[in-house]
Amino acid sequence: MDGSRSKGVLCTTRSLIFFITFIVRVVPELQPKPNNMKATVVDFAKDRVIYNITGCTKDELDNKLNLFFTSEGYKLKKAEGEIRMYEKGNRILRILFGAFVKYHKQSVTVRNEGELYSLLLNKESSGMSGGLIGMNQVKKEFARLTEAFKVYFAN
Repeated sequence: MDGSRSKGVLCTTRSLIFFITFIVRVVPELQPKPNNMKATVVDFAKDRVIYNITGCTKDELDNKLNLFFTSEGYKLKKAEGEIRMYEKGNRILRILFGAFVKYHKQSVTVRNEGELYSLLLNKESSGMSGGLIGMNQVKKEFARLTEAFKVYFAN
């Protein structure tokens, strides 16, 4: 009885050592890395804003862009190379009913130079199909989006 009990304790001890070794080696890799992502405004105009972003990888930036636009109600409509087009609302209903229906279209161009990502946020819709009210809606939405973008990427 003593021999089998000793064997069981030895087996349990080996399992415990293996488990602790696994935790020590693997868990630090699984923990999230501190977010050192920084976004600074480089240039802005009434229909575009350029940001320089550092402290991230391409995948992290892509994920953060998708999360940001999704949280703002935009859908990714097209992604070709460096350019991504996001839309919010219905274009056809905007043409039919004017300013009563919201429609916004933004493009994001991401360029990479080493550790630096240059991001161009561009207003793609003018709002003309909604008349003067629609143009003002698009202008306000772009201003709101650029401010939300700065806040989102600062965190």
